[in-house]
Amino acid sequence: MFDFLIFFCVFIFIGELIIILFCKINNYGNKEIEIFTLGLIFRIFLTYFYYWYTLHHESDTFAYFEWARKGKIILSDFIKPGTSFVFNLSVPFYYLISFFENKYLMLFLPYSVCAFLGSLLLYKILYTFLSTNKLKKELYFLCFFAPNLIYWTTNIGKDSIFFMGIMMLLYGLISARNITSHLFYIIFGAAIIYMLRPHIFLFLILAFAFGVPLSRQKFSIRNITIFSLSLLAFFLLYQTIFSFVGITVTDEETNKNVITRYYEESYKKISQVAQNVNFGGASTGRKVINGLFSPYYLIYFYSSPFIWQVRKPFQLISALETIIYEILIVYIILNWKIFIKNKSLRFKYSFLMYIILGGVILGAAQTNFGLIVRQKCMFLPALFFLYACVRNDKIKKEISYLKH
Repeated sequence: MFDFLIFFCVFIFIGELIIILFCKINNYGNKEIEIFTLGLIFRIFLTYFYYWYTLHHESDTFAYFEWARKGKIILSDFIKPGTSFVFNLSVPFYYLISFFENKYLMLFLPYSVCAFLGSLLLYKILYTFLSTNKLKKELYFLCFFAPNLIYWTTNIGKDSIFFMGIMMLLYGLISARNITSHLFYIIFGAAIIYMLRPHIFLFLILAFAFGVPLSRQKFSIRNITIFSLSLLAFFLLYQTIFSFVGITVTDEETNKNVITRYYEESYKKISQVAQNVNFGGASTGRKVINGLFSPYYLIYFYSSPFIWQVRKPFQLISALETIIYEILIVYIILNWKIFIKNKSLRFKYSFLMYIILGGVILGAAQTNFGLIVRQKCMFLPALFFLYACVRNDKIKKEISYLKH
């Protein structure tokens, strides 16, 4: 209990400093400070719960902690994308908390604080669309009180830092005030994404390559050419993308690329990853990949776990929260005309392509509930943006109709 009190006090002190500074810069009032504080407290409790859970179950957080405790930084690995980067990043974080007695618990703090910064940036972007009193509750939930999104961005590892990185990139693309801010947030955010999850970086590049021509809504020779070249680039790079995800697409016997067999060839490798990172989730079972089932993979990725698949309490929370996200998706689909006409959200088609591309590929690759819920968090901000712009235009349309 004493360790928790120390953790809570330090976290709330740092968090409140960030909140006050953030509100001062953005001219937010006392109401925002109260909501941000409640969101901070919610994050603190989930961070501690994650810590408690790792004490009783296998977790990769121990590996990061042990590496940090040894204080060994390998410079060549520090610039190497993937897990090596997180191992080395844990070392300076460890020095910041080294004077506390429970160092393992306190190492969660810098990671979770970084993710909290991501939540604040998410709020600032969504505030543009959901700032009316009627939509404020939705805004608060999406930014600070979505249980799985907050929970999976509290840990020692990639997820927390990645969430800050993706929000920095998206903020730079959508809401940054000047060219300097644009460049800072885009470059720094993209660098974080690449160093943590290179395959997501490739997803983003392809999503924008596809989305930008679509956003212009002009089927000129130039746009058709760009779209065709992007499609060609995808087929040339798909091996690289699948490799980052952990999937092999080469037939060992014939040495030929056979996409329809890649899942069987890499099943053992993926299963091992699932066992190592599994968070109390039952296996989703073995699937045979087929391009014709892309819609199924997409739906499965964003809809899992289903209610009838629940075996544990935490899975029930995940399933109920997933229903909310399904409602957002259905809302966007039902109001597709509003989405097409919307001009307030920049790069909306790029975000749509990012959601689809990531959902199809990761939906085909994942074999575990915990992994699906965890990986889904990388795409939720883009989904929130699409929902927010449609929701905002829908409300404006209804108000305009009532006035006339």
